[in-house]
Amino acid sequence: MGIYLGLRVLPDEIGAVEWERFYDAAKQVIQAFEPQPVRLTEEEKFGFTRLVLTRSPEGQDHKGRFLAVVGDAQTWECAEQFHIYRDIRVYREMRKRRAASAALSRNARHILLREEEGVDVFFAKTQSHPYHDLVWCLATLAENEFAGLALARGDLNARNWLTVHAWLRQVSGRPLVPPLLLDVQRLWDILGTELDGIDLARAVSERMVDKAPLYRLLRDKDPDLLGKFLAESLREYPAHTMGALRTCMDFLDSVGDLALLVKVASVDPAGPRWEVDEVLRIVVALGAFTPQGRAPESSLAAGFLPAEFRPDFYCTNFYVQPEEAARQVAGIIGRPVIDIEEIIFRIQREEAARMIPGQVRGGKTGRNAGEELPLEEAKVEIPYPEQLISGLREEMIRKGFSWDETHLRRLMLAMMAKAGIMLPEEAWAALDSETDPDILGFLPFLLHGYQGSAAEREMLCHLFANLGEIKQCWKSGRPWIYNVD
Repeated sequence: MGIYLGLRVLPDEIGAVEWERFYDAAKQVIQAFEPQPVRLTEEEKFGFTRLVLTRSPEGQDHKGRFLAVVGDAQTWECAEQFHIYRDIRVYREMRKRRAASAALSRNARHILLREEEGVDVFFAKTQSHPYHDLVWCLATLAENEFAGLALARGDLNARNWLTVHAWLRQVSGRPLVPPLLLDVQRLWDILGTELDGIDLARAVSERMVDKAPLYRLLRDKDPDLLGKFLAESLREYPAHTMGALRTCMDFLDSVGDLALLVKVASVDPAGPRWEVDEVLRIVVALGAFTPQGRAPESSLAAGFLPAEFRPDFYCTNFYVQPEEAARQVAGIIGRPVIDIEEIIFRIQREEAARMIPGQVRGGKTGRNAGEELPLEEAKVEIPYPEQLISGLREEMIRKGFSWDETHLRRLMLAMMAKAGIMLPEEAWAALDSETDPDILGFLPFLLHGYQGSAAEREMLCHLFANLGEIKQCWKSGRPWIYNVD
């Protein structure tokens, strides 16, 4: 589970000079991106291997020079690392190792029609962290640089790609087109050279990261095919699942035809034959009878979030009054309008009763997301942990270790290595320069229960940057105040 981005290329058909030119352009994009990206690297220090987040985007290993990004230096949110090697031969070698299972076609067909011949430059999780936008830019840049020979893929619409695309065009100074898998018409045209009818619709759907544009395209090109494809799509899911909810949301957002949805879902023999109550429950759950619509930022996450996020993220922009909906549905299924109205109002009452008191955007409860914490809640006092340090000192002496910088540093670094803690260069430097045994003895307690979250990483960075201030406070008998942003 997760949110991925990938870049696949046909390396044997890309020249070495052209690839190096792309590499240099990619490096410029990384250097221009905000928030500043970071790369994960390793270094040996005091006998331990530690993980360092460096702002330098370029590294080198046995394969040669490479660019890498794993997160950003503002939020410190990190997921998996993405690499781009400068030497195209790295990817040609990968292709050679697979030559026995996929022979080169040596023709001008688009990579989309021969994906099995391609090699992944990268395919990894971003988890929709801010650096997702940067990786999106790198994949998009490659697809434009090597038309027909490179394919950006994965969750390309997990964030606001329109804004990112505009930024990339400005930085590159080129009229770059969006990734192919975000352009249903281009995708239809390419796959249409070898497929047609329902097979073509299936092939486009399998590759599209957002199905709504496909429904819109079918509505304009072939209404009969739209009905067949919708029936096939609805049959994939039981009515009570998130897949059914997302399929109906995409259809209503793009086509806006409630009558057709009910006809295909409940009446059409080729459809799933859901009960009309089940269809209307989905329509109510999607908010089709409330004019509020979906928050712009919420639409980006639909399809990637679990059911508890449904109140905001699984919400249609389609709106119809309940009375008009009842009239349309009654005409499709042949029942009195008043019966349909009663079903709709009953479902609305049931849905309202199930809502959790205090529920807010994003499925959370409690204080609204935009509400600021009171001043007293925004500060944490950290007094000198005398009892903890005394206990650790006694334990170390009992085991035959001296209470000194050397032993405490080894203890601390061993715990950090075991926990897989990633820190920026300046945080490690501050830690390396600290010699006070009491400070070094305090730090291991911070690592208890460490989960590797961005908030924990940010807290450690803040602490290490303020070790001098912490010591001054404790020496004067005052607690150190940690301001929670």
